[in-house]
Amino acid sequence: TYKLNSSTKIVKLSGAISIPSGRTVTIDLNGCILQGGTFETMITVNGTLNIIDSSDRTYQHKGKLNGFGLWYPDANGILKGGTICPTYTNVSTQRSGILISGKCNIEYANLVGFYKTTVGPAVTATSSGKFTMKGGQISYNYCNPASTETRGGAVYGEPANSNNPDGSLIDISNTLLSNNKSE
Repeated sequence: TYKLNSSTKIVKLSGAISIPSGRTVTIDLNGCILQGGTFETMITVNGTLNIIDSSDRTYQHKGKLNGFGLWYPDANGILKGGTICPTYTNVSTQRSGILISGKCNIEYANLVGFYKTTVGPAVTATSSGKFTMKGGQISYNYCNPASTETRGGAVYGEPANSNNPDGSLIDISNTLLSNNKSE
């Protein structure tokens, strides 16, 4: 278990997070922002990842929206509780949140500000991926497909295929889904 230091408020990653098959990792956001760097996918899950926010969710992160509706830390708008977001860049640079081939469970955290041209910018579950989210929000993410085929707004789950006849599993409850954009 990794618990972020609440006095820091913003923890910036220097490299992407990768959870290998057979490993279980828990990240406690503890009311902080976990901010990605200049890599395309912030978190890749082949094992099991549990993301929680053990804070009382009263701390308010200040941020604002850019011209494309992506949220990023700034001195204006407010977002409460533990948050996962990319480093602010212009919208021509893709930044996706979590790519799941294993299992990812999120409780009371926020996924905001991701951008992708192909599939769900905040979360993509492959045909073997399992994603569960209870509480928090998935907001202010942007999907702008390069083709006319739109495959997912903020969250995308791959359908069944010959390798996995069940397809991905996505279970979202008591979670705010708002202000996500797909064109």
